[in-house]
Amino acid sequence: MNIFTGLDPAGPLWNLNSNRLRASDAVYVEAIHTNGGALGLGIGSPLADADFFPNGGNSQPGCLTPICSHNRAWELFASTVTYNHLLGSKCSNMLQVTLNSCRGEIFYMGNDDLNKKASGIFRVNTQRSYPY
Repeated sequence: MNIFTGLDPAGPLWNLNSNRLRASDAVYVEAIHTNGGALGLGIGSPLADADFFPNGGNSQPGCLTPICSHNRAWELFASTVTYNHLLGSKCSNMLQVTLNSCRGEIFYMGNDDLNKKASGIFRVNTQRSYPY
């Protein structure tokens, strides 16, 4: 497989599972983390070639429940295929993701570019409603 995009890869029962998503599953693996953390439905730590953490990767704007934040991953991805507009700033560590203090290289999250290649962790800031 050339490209695989994990849409808030499942956390419960998968966080420590050896069969979970990993960078070696395809030539390029991207993950969009929208509901990680201790109480989240997704995995809140990097696991792909490029890991994007919209709004810090835990709770999403406009969402009052974990399932809403978890589902936001596919909504954001679908929006990027249409508009290719969500930019992530590269972070040195997860603390920068949390504090929204990432100042590194800019890279597009999602979209339908089959030749893209990024590496690292990225913070993406979005809005509460489509197209985000």
